[in-house]
Amino acid sequence: MGILVTLILSCQDKSITELLQELKSPQKSERRAAKEALEKLGKDAVPELRKVAKADFEIRRELWDIIEAIESGPGLEIFKKIENSVLGAKTISVKCRWQQGDKAESAMNGQIFSDQKNRIRVELSWKGQIGSRDILLVSDGSNACYRPSGDPADKNRQDLRSKPAEGFPRRFWEQLMASDSLAAVSTWGQPNNAQMKDWTSGSARSRMLQVRVGEPDNGAGTLTYTYSIFSSAWPMKIWYDPVTFRPIKRKREMEQPLGAGMTTVTETYDEWSIDGNIPEEKFKLPEKK
Repeated sequence: MGILVTLILSCQDKSITELLQELKSPQKSERRAAKEALEKLGKDAVPELRKVAKADFEIRRELWDIIEAIESGPGLEIFKKIENSVLGAKTISVKCRWQQGDKAESAMNGQIFSDQKNRIRVELSWKGQIGSRDILLVSDGSNACYRPSGDPADKNRQDLRSKPAEGFPRRFWEQLMASDSLAAVSTWGQPNNAQMKDWTSGSARSRMLQVRVGEPDNGAGTLTYTYSIFSSAWPMKIWYDPVTFRPIKRKREMEQPLGAGMTTVTETYDEWSIDGNIPEEKFKLPEKK
């Protein structure tokens, strides 16, 4: 039995006061064990933990992390099921619509194909106030070819570019599950992010915060959460099928450039096809011009 597991078991019968003292221990393993034990106390311990967090500066940050873990636990469990319903599929075909604001500042339609052979194809048609463009990402399992999703007016970003495709589909779906398909494309299009092997919804650079189970809506389950990436944090709401855990719709609040206020982005997934047949030509890389 590992040292940490032994410590956690030994903590289970201790009082909150004793665990809070061990949270200040100079031994990292003891602090981790105390944190795990406090999290297992569940929501009944939250009022006391909040009270201590306001008074004890030394462990305030640790206590807020513990409170967040307790309150987000059920929501994170559901979110993981949503993510696993996608990542575990042999093949995926999904149609989506992306709308920014009530006055159609920008709109997008697209289709995504993917399989467990490290292959993916993303076709998005994006129209906005400053122009329109088609966004394309294709991976044949070894290489990925993509057209960056930046400013449609920037002619320097129109050409297709290539990168190694190691782990590409998984990172794409993880990013889409956390935010939306345009964000997934944008993340891949950033030179540094595309090479990050640890790019997941739980990584240090992107975090799920304040995940809460919402009220059912016309038969669909709902979750609200905040998606934090680098210095940005976006309030999110996702609707999902409570049987298959496939996403149905998602809303994201985002800040407009130049202080123009907040707007709402809605991405609707009109059709999910799991474990079906996808034509081989969908994963063929475009010919270089």
